Amino acid sequence: MAAPLPIAAHREEIIARLRAEQVLIVVGETGSGKTTQLCQYALDDGLCAPGRMVAVSQPRRIAAIAAARRVAEERGCAVGGEVSYTVRFDDTVSASTRIRYLTDGSLLREALDSPRLERYSLVIMDEAHERSINTDVLFGLLRRLLRSGARPDLRVVVASATLDVRKFAHFFDDCAAVHVPGRAHPVAIFHAAPPPRAPDCDGRARAGRVEGAAAEGRYVEDAVELCMRLHRSRPVGPSEDVLIFLTGAREIALACAALEQLAAADAARGAAHALRVLPLHAGLPTDAQARVFSPTSAAERKVVVATNLAETSLTIDGIRCVIDCGYAKVQRYDCARGMELLSTEPISKAAARQRAGRAGRTRAGECFRLYSEEAFARGWPDHGEPEIARAALPSVALSLKCMGVRDLLAFDLLDPPPRRALLRALSDLHAIGALDDQGVPTELGARIVRLPVEPRLGAALAKAAELGCVDEVATIAAMLSGEDVFLRAPHANAAGTAGGAEAGGATADGGGWARARARLAPGGAACGAAGAEVDVREADQLLLLALYAEYARTPPAAIVSWAAECGVQLRAMHAARDVRAQLVALVASSGLAARAAPAPCDEPLGRRVRRALCAGFFAHAVRRVGTGGDACVPLAVLAGASLGEGGVGTTSVLLRPLAHSAAVLNGAHALIYHELVWTTCAQMRCICRVESSWLDEPLRRLRAAVDPLVLAGARPAPDAGADADGVAGASGGGARARCTDARHEQRLDATPWQVPDADARVRAARERYLKRRKAEESGRVKSQAA
Repeated sequence: MAAPLPIAAHREEIIARLRAEQVLIVVGETGSGKTTQLCQYALDDGLCAPGRMVAVSQPRRIAAIAAARRVAEERGCAVGGEVSYTVRFDDTVSASTRIRYLTDGSLLREALDSPRLERYSLVIMDEAHERSINTDVLFGLLRRLLRSGARPDLRVVVASATLDVRKFAHFFDDCAAVHVPGRAHPVAIFHAAPPPRAPDCDGRARAGRVEGAAAEGRYVEDAVELCMRLHRSRPVGPSEDVLIFLTGAREIALACAALEQLAAADAARGAAHALRVLPLHAGLPTDAQARVFSPTSAAERKVVVATNLAETSLTIDGIRCVIDCGYAKVQRYDCARGMELLSTEPISKAAARQRAGRAGRTRAGECFRLYSEEAFARGWPDHGEPEIARAALPSVALSLKCMGVRDLLAFDLLDPPPRRALLRALSDLHAIGALDDQGVPTELGARIVRLPVEPRLGAALAKAAELGCVDEVATIAAMLSGEDVFLRAPHANAAGTAGGAEAGGATADGGGWARARARLAPGGAACGAAGAEVDVREADQLLLLALYAEYARTPPAAIVSWAAECGVQLRAMHAARDVRAQLVALVASSGLAARAAPAPCDEPLGRRVRRALCAGFFAHAVRRVGTGGDACVPLAVLAGASLGEGGVGTTSVLLRPLAHSAAVLNGAHALIYHELVWTTCAQMRCICRVESSWLDEPLRRLRAAVDPLVLAGARPAPDAGADADGVAGASGGGARARCTDARHEQRLDATPWQVPDADARVRAARERYLKRRKAEESGRVKSQAA
């Protein structure tokens, strides 16, 4: 019989505190049993009222599924009975469910319909230290609910392996905390040697704050080399496995491919012990993720190559050695430029301790850190930055508004989001019509908040319902909302060696787009859906639509070879299929389709799709500079839209499309883009031709900017029918608040199509651009002559 988990010794204390108080913090080290036992204690000791459930929120779907399966096994029931889980596209809850594991996003969506969470007697917020944006919002909603007195019977447990107890306790009105020790063995820590010191220009020695790009570029190779040295020199046994932490799917695929190649070479030379290499990251299918838990034979060693998913969300038994690269992929929203940036950054000291602790689960272990002790002490932060401090916020802002939060700037969160990012999000929501001039959700906003896509895509789907092209726009939205569907050609073979498209080993590049364009529409026309042709030269999004149509027509027996031939990630296509079906169903159930007028039958499908996309992304409209170049100017800037606090403008005056979009750019006058990406400059991803008449009214709305503080609820709106100076509003859409930033008050009477030559900033930028192009061409001519 297995030894009792450490949390068992604290069962009576935990139950007694929950009977006396509404909130309890449980800090349990990895392996203490908090994830699987707390909910069972609450149910078995009568803390769950009849007809209600215990909710256990997890930031990751794999953790929710794995924990539900484990608890169901312990209680001798099937998943879907007393114990169930709810993740995106998979809900096993039944009438008999009493313990429900679910992702934080699922719980947040449920709070839209039931703000008082009436279905639950206890909510356990597990892995609280990860501070996902959904988890932080849920903390704020739970605090507000408990303080309101509307649910005196509700209990909340905040559980984590590592968190700032004082901060969380203060947030929940000085609640109690219980500390549960883990069942860990000692772990020896080994650091890499520090890099050579380089003198500054004044002769003083310096060491980098972190070990920078040089170390960052080596760690995959170093991890593979170290792993093979350990494998060749250590015995193989039931607790002799290796866990390698890398930053992303592509790195994992490359490392897995290298390890398998080296292990195969060893086997050819007669090595006695085999190596089983398994990737682990969030993009893998559930069954592929579950393989890391499978036991190994006596003659093989398991090597799991993982992202930070394996830090605390999952416990993999048998790990003796951990190899930690010390970095993680972090996504940041650059509010000034209006783009998402994905960077590789050092992990926190708390995360490093968690990674090391994975080696001491079943016996004394070792952790090999591929960074120096000096860099760890000086350059690694103590705790990770919460997602809400670095993410785009339109979806969060709309969700909170629809849940009745009037003043978003005053809404209590553990860490307030950046003020500018929040006000920018509110301005974006107002521009697409999701909020009215007072910051109250409109009928459109109340409907699109239930769609699992960003609000701009939600607005596009609403317009698609009106134009009769929901299926097509839902397809595009699904393919743009997930991971890139195209494999990066130079690494496709490496990804395939590590599990092909299912390993998630590649990212998109122009080669995949070009191949798809040549394959599907060599002359421009392609089959979009239901046999209707679309011209893919009009929009990159229409090329994605044509690609999906071919995927849907391909027989299941031929789908793997089709994906290899097209250079696409099959997993990404399957995910898009699931999201598409969900979006179509949600649009139908939300009432958007019922409100739609009959679609004009004589309008081509491609044009209707482009009109729908323009309804959501008109703030991303650009106009080409000149006739032969690829530089474009944002029309929101030309139209005089606000660039101040919360404004919709971008600091990038000149933008260019990615190279694979040249066919769409040629002959285009005005375009919209899906998003900006950063290469060596800001570049537009997924561009779409639009007509100037589609932009006139939306850009007028951008010029008539409403004070974002009014939208936030932090400043009262002026009296209806008049602005702050008593002048009647000219827009006809209600009173407009006067903005305090002088830049907000710039208004241009000319249409966007007449502005460029009248705007000094754009004229100067265009002159600089043309001068630079001329110098570059002159340099090329001279080099060719030489």
